[in-house]
Amino acid sequence: MSKQKGPPGRGRIAFMDGTAEKLPKDVAILCGYNAEGAVVYSVSLDRSDYWDGEHLWDSYDQIRMLGMTKLVGKLYDSDGMLSEQFESAYSPVSGELIGGKATYADGTSQAFGVFAENPP
Repeated sequence: MSKQKGPPGRGRIAFMDGTAEKLPKDVAILCGYNAEGAVVYSVSLDRSDYWDGEHLWDSYDQIRMLGMTKLVGKLYDSDGMLSEQFESAYSPVSGELIGGKATYADGTSQAFGVFAENPP
């Protein structure tokens, strides 16, 4: 996203310093962290690639190799509206998915594994 001088127009966010930034559209913005909270993975994908592609987080070996224990993401629709925010948790030992939680544009949410109200 690039900041531009001038007033916000349709599809822009205004900032206190007088700049405006385009809203992301049809994009998934993802960031992975290790157990110490350092960023180990960061990507912005077209939403169609997010849903249809093969990804780093689909492989236990790649997750383990990066030491990624958390992946957070924001999915924006074609109007630039946030349609979903999520967080996934991975085992630092095996790289397996151990939980996840998501909140959707309509206010509903879901959680499983380590994020569930009564985890196993």
